[in-house]
Amino acid sequence: MPFSFLSVVLAHVQDALAAAEQREAELRARRLRREPPAFVLSYLREGGRPVPDSVHAGDCRMTSRNTKPVGAAEARRLLADGHVRGMRGMPG
Repeated sequence: MPFSFLSVVLAHVQDALAAAEQREAELRARRLRREPPAFVLSYLREGGRPVPDSVHAGDCRMTSRNTKPVGAAEARRLLADGHVRGMRGMPG
């Protein structure tokens, strides 16, 4: 059976669709693997500048929109120095 223009286009579209589905599956797997950081530093805006406000657990939903991931050692240091407040249940 000779190839027609439509069969060639159909094969091209099917290949492109399979490649797009493969990329989407890889992205979905990467998103599922990503774990939240141990702690996040939440910032408030004062006078247009970011000011450190509080330390939260990495999966806490009570953070501000402006956050930065921090390690456990830095979170303890910030809490011990009194620069930021800790949320209930935080170490330190």
